[in-house]
Amino acid sequence: RLRSRGLGDVYKRQRYTLAPYVYNAARENYDTGVGMCRPMYYEYPEQDEAYTFEGQYFFGDDILVAPIVEPSVNGISTKRIWFPEGNWWSVASNRMIKGNCIETLDFTLDQTPYFIREGAIIINNPPETKSTTERPEKLIVNIIAGKDGETTLYEDSGDSNDYDTNYANTRFSHKTDGSQATYTIAAREGKSERLASKRAYEFRIYNLSLIHI
Repeated sequence: RLRSRGLGDVYKRQRYTLAPYVYNAARENYDTGVGMCRPMYYEYPEQDEAYTFEGQYFFGDDILVAPIVEPSVNGISTKRIWFPEGNWWSVASNRMIKGNCIETLDFTLDQTPYFIREGAIIINNPPETKSTTERPEKLIVNIIAGKDGETTLYEDSGDSNDYDTNYANTRFSHKTDGSQATYTIAAREGKSERLASKRAYEFRIYNLSLIHI
């Protein structure tokens, strides 16, 4: 898909904001050998669609990506996408898609076809971040409500080879009981240089109609 310079800036910012999620996935790859980007059949080996929809892939544990590789028509791209079991939050359209289905969806040039697993916690840098190595004093906590979930924010200095011993983890979790939800940020464990001594968190909760905080 051809994109203007302005759209290039949009995707550059997206890269910087997703940096904590990407770094977590890179650490998981180092620890387990499981790739950051992996085909659908890694998680759904018994599903025929996991093989026939070979252009889709998982990006980390909780994001499903269905890239568009065909030219758009009048600025609109149409994509046929398989959604496995579970529910998937469409970032482009801000709606939940019930899984175990195939949908044909339209996207404008400034929309990326990616979907977040229900219950996932995605940690983002704030939009003003200009580098993947920044360690901001405020992070965005994106939560897809509807199921319980947890994640660990992995951080190190970002510019040394002692990541085996010099790193920190912060655990995030959310639990739902009926229409009530509880969100927990545990104390940081471990240590690493360049991390903010104090940090603020902005919660962005999607599919919020299901719960009351």
